[in-house]
Amino acid sequence: MASSSLACCTTEREYTADPYANYDRLWEILDRGYCYFDLKLPQGTTWRDLYHKHRRDLRPKMTTDSLFLVMSQLLAELRDGHVNLISTFDYGALLAVAKRRPALLRRDAHRELPRQ
Repeated sequence: MASSSLACCTTEREYTADPYANYDRLWEILDRGYCYFDLKLPQGTTWRDLYHKHRRDLRPKMTTDSLFLVMSQLLAELRDGHVNLISTFDYGALLAVAKRRPALLRRDAHRELPRQ
């Protein structure tokens, strides 16, 4: 599931359903290949800080929907329109709902995500 605009920098083809492995891989891809952290990260924040901030929202058996949302929130911290997480499903509507209903972004709200 881990994919980003930087994924083209690797030729590895390892797939897993483990949310922790997918999150870690996404973080590592950006850690190694993204060069604008100094310009894009919130002031006083490191990329490692954001790793821990969002990783605590992961759960061992979370849904793909919930994992996608957590990973999208991590990338949104960069405030860079050139960094995107792409999936085979449409989450534009889900993210719009989450913005209108901030309670969905609570750490314990992953089971409450609307199904499309």
